[in-house]
Amino acid sequence: MKTMLLHVLMLVLILVLTPACMAAQDWKAVGPPVTASLDVDAQGQVVHAQFLGKDVLPQLQELVGQTTRNWRFIPATASGKPVPSRTYALFRVEMGKIDGNQQLRLHYMMHGPGQVFFEPPVYPPEMLKQLVGGSVIVAFDVNGDGNVSNVHVATAETSYGVSGAALYKASISAAEKDMFLPELVDGRPVVTHMRVPFNFAIVGHDAGNLRHASDAPHDNVGKDSIDVTHFADIPVALDSPLRLVAMQP
Repeated sequence: MKTMLLHVLMLVLILVLTPACMAAQDWKAVGPPVTASLDVDAQGQVVHAQFLGKDVLPQLQELVGQTTRNWRFIPATASGKPVPSRTYALFRVEMGKIDGNQQLRLHYMMHGPGQVFFEPPVYPPEMLKQLVGGSVIVAFDVNGDGNVSNVHVATAETSYGVSGAALYKASISAAEKDMFLPELVDGRPVVTHMRVPFNFAIVGHDAGNLRHASDAPHDNVGKDSIDVTHFADIPVALDSPLRLVAMQP
């Protein structure tokens, strides 16, 4: 959904919990991104937010509730009627100082299916030997059971546009192993289309000018849409049944 693409990307919106947070400087990421389940009622309001996992700090559980309590979605529908639903939001936890005191905040990244297992791709030895880097965008469907299907390369860039066949194979193999928690509409899982960027880079080496790979498909994007994978290095849901329309502090 084009509208959802625009709202997901909105320059990776920063969630300001109070006006005082504006005075904080040098917010820094703390740990890896974290995922929260969001229960949304038929009016599009978040009625419950809960981080996944057993070892999440109580402060973060409270913070995600504060962060999302004024969010508004265009609600999902079933048979033409708005119904409750569940989606999963990915956040980056950030720390900064306000008046000399350490404070935490959540930086919204995207929403869609909740990823529970991620298989990083294996860098093909022949590409390492040739010092070829790249970014491969793999598209697939997240099915109702959390498995993926219809895995294929949507587009790719490689060093100086050279053939990236080995990178495509590695990316598809990794994506096929991914597992998700599907989004729910009226209590039932739905299929969601996703795109995942797999980035191949050699530490300490400039991969050169990345260009559209000579053997990669051209990703056709509508003139009024934004290809969010150009801006993110995380999985991006393209057609979640829920579209975020308001993020108020």
